[in-house]
Amino acid sequence: MRSEMNPAEQLEALCNARDYYAGLAEMLRNRVTTSVEPTDKWEKQEKKARRFAAAYDRSVKIQRIMIELGYH
Repeated sequence: MRSEMNPAEQLEALCNARDYYAGLAEMLRNRVTTSVEPTDKWEKQEKKARRFAAAYDRSVKIQRIMIELGYH
């Protein structure tokens, strides 16, 4: 049986995912800027990671509002 996470746990998971993708994007950006031969693949992966981080950031903001308003 699957149990639901409480809102604080959901918020923490969203923050962790956002931070993961933001960190991944930075790592890829560093690889692109310091590499002798940057590849389009790395640039595309960085862009994708930034999109994911932004989406998680929007979800974090929504979750925080829901918690403040008392939605559970």
